[in-house]
Amino acid sequence: CGYDEVIDYTNKDVAALIKEIRQAAPQGVNCYFDNAGGPSTEAVLMCLARFARISVCGQIAYYNLKDPMSARAYPATMVALQNSATIQGFIVTERPRARPGDWTAAQKDMEQWILEGKLKVVEDVSAGIENAFDAFLTLFHGLGSSTNVGKKVVDLADPPLPMAKL
Repeated sequence: CGYDEVIDYTNKDVAALIKEIRQAAPQGVNCYFDNAGGPSTEAVLMCLARFARISVCGQIAYYNLKDPMSARAYPATMVALQNSATIQGFIVTERPRARPGDWTAAQKDMEQWILEGKLKVVEDVSAGIENAFDAFLTLFHGLGSSTNVGKKVVDLADPPLPMAKL
């Protein structure tokens, strides 16, 4: 388990990302999981291998655009067509297919992977309902920024009250 190549996408335009992707995957990208959209997706779509597979789970880069059709990734779907790529969107509530909404088996597997150190959990925790709005806004700062590590949690639990002695 691991990665063959890693590309730092921050502060790079689409052309620079395409160059790096082509160096890392000279035969093209075979499989891409897209959870954000934006320049990284635009670059990957321009570097697809023949019969590539793409899973689309989110597009946060486009959610706040006044005109979502202005996103530059849209014409790149022509590359998917030319390469006979498969693009499939999915919503988490449809999974698992056998029993939609029943995540028992997945939760057991992930628990075991965490215990074995195969899965690392990184959370950015903000405390208190009064910080919930600012915490929400950090989701739009771009993944990997100092304010967005990809998993945002707002802890709403009150601190324990001191117990009175009877």
